[in-house]
Amino acid sequence: MSAAGLRRQVATALARTPLIGPAVRLREMWRAYTAPRGPQTDANGAPVPGRFLRVLVVGHADADNFLSEGARAIAFFDDMLAQAGGSFAQAETVLDFGCGCGRLARHLRARTQAQIIGRDISAPAVRWCARHLDGDFKTNALAPPLDLPDASIDVGYALSVLTHLDDDKQRAWFAEWARVMRPGGRFIATFHDPEHKGALPETAATVIARGFAVQSAGMEGSNHFSSFQTLAHLAEIAGPQFALGPARPSRETPFRQAVAVFHRAS
Repeated sequence: MSAAGLRRQVATALARTPLIGPAVRLREMWRAYTAPRGPQTDANGAPVPGRFLRVLVVGHADADNFLSEGARAIAFFDDMLAQAGGSFAQAETVLDFGCGCGRLARHLRARTQAQIIGRDISAPAVRWCARHLDGDFKTNALAPPLDLPDASIDVGYALSVLTHLDDDKQRAWFAEWARVMRPGGRFIATFHDPEHKGALPETAATVIARGFAVQSAGMEGSNHFSSFQTLAHLAEIAGPQFALGPARPSRETPFRQAVAVFHRAS
């Protein structure tokens, strides 16, 4: 086993101890406290979330990076939707699943008049969105269901969500997304593919052989849990309710994760 693999195994073992949650939060608080405060508003005068929320959501406190990455991701998603025959502009409702503190949602209004619905497991992040952004922002649990009616969403996306869930949770969420999506709706999901730069050699080999692997198993639903899979495995998880559309590997996306668009069957 490589030295990196051994370090990963030790980190995973520590992540399973009862103290991992408080330890992680303390580390995030320290990282946020020692980072520059950054601007309070963006170039358009819209509020920017504080250092702690930025660290909580994206793992760093760099405000410029937080804003530019969100804008690039939304533009890329819109391009993927166009390849699939849709767009944010055509939607009446858009679901930002795993919205965090609005890294993507803040850029949506410039592209659509749809109702923006954000859901996330982080209460502080959701509260910030509800106070500062246009949309319906609420918390959800780590597992389904969502507090949304059947067939109520036209377009949905989940950036860096599946990457932090095990196989069972991913299957459960795809079934739930199928429930809330309207027939003909489109859902965009990002994932860690085997060529992702963060994949250890043994992880990539397992993914290629089996379709799925968990590399770091601490605090599922957070940045400290990391899963990898092939596009074929993701399409199988999506099940008969979704048809696979355009897809791109991690090396071709601005957010360094692979991405696939799914079409909700009628």
